[in-house]
Amino acid sequence: MGLGGNLMWTGVIAALARDRRPLVLAMQPKLTDLLAGRDHDRSANLSADPVFRGNPHIAFTPYRPKGTFARRVDNLFMAVLERLGLRRRFERMLAARAHARPGPLMLHVDMEIHSYADAQVGPPERRHFRWKDGGHAIRTMLAGFAPGRAEAPPEIHLDDTDCARAKTLLDEMRIDDGFIAIEPETNPEFFGDLRAWPFERWQAVVTALAGEGHRVAQVGLPGGRALEGAVDLRGRTDFRAACAILARARLFLGTESGLMHAARAVDTDAVIVWGGVTLPEFAGYPDQHDIVCHRVACAPCGNLGWCDNKRICMLDIDTAEVLARIRARLAKS
Repeated sequence: MGLGGNLMWTGVIAALARDRRPLVLAMQPKLTDLLAGRDHDRSANLSADPVFRGNPHIAFTPYRPKGTFARRVDNLFMAVLERLGLRRRFERMLAARAHARPGPLMLHVDMEIHSYADAQVGPPERRHFRWKDGGHAIRTMLAGFAPGRAEAPPEIHLDDTDCARAKTLLDEMRIDDGFIAIEPETNPEFFGDLRAWPFERWQAVVTALAGEGHRVAQVGLPGGRALEGAVDLRGRTDFRAACAILARARLFLGTESGLMHAARAVDTDAVIVWGGVTLPEFAGYPDQHDIVCHRVACAPCGNLGWCDNKRICMLDIDTAEVLARIRARLAKS
């Protein structure tokens, strides 16, 4: 689970916080944890996670490192559960215990039963995610705790340090509020280039916007390619400071990514170029973002990096259409 997945978890957390029951964020226990009477992984603590840090709705489990022997026992235990097909039964047992116990509700964020993906299916060379039904991904995650409950949008609770770091960088680069933030890259870890829009089209967008007098700032991780005509902020911030930069932007441009979820968390308008791995109503925010999506017959595919249809979902989206959406959005802001 990446930063985007964690941000969707914050929507679950915000919805559950309405019940005023204390919430504790944890990773699922392994065998040595259970033998020690703990329902969480003692060697995992999420308080430093850039998404969860500072969230007033949650507490965190204490940290206690494990030795080599304990880690080997735990790894063997989880491997046996997988081999016997018992992992989800084990997780359902843990979830039932968490619900039944009085006091704080423990949320195990790494449990498969709480994922918005139902399963990975298909032969190794054609593996794909089968997505769960039930509306938006946040709602499907929330259903494991409060069926029928309306989801909340993602949240990130930035502090003064995060905002100051963003302001210092923007001042250093002489970028005033009202700029457009852009991230042309997409994380290839699961889906390869299936969610990527061609770089040369992003470049054409930036060239056109710069020609119209707009200041564009490229955010994201270091590496990859820099967009000519954009101020290069890649690698100059951590994730939280990047979110603080998005909070000051007039508009965010990107694809389905962690920063897309971050833009929603900081209430920044966006134009998102969307493919067919998922559908916008499942993992996007059509209530606040303008999503450019061509509905193709093979979507949502969930494919893990392979495509039989030459990525038509992304490649059929042209620069003129995206620019038209951006200009219309800017005219309203």
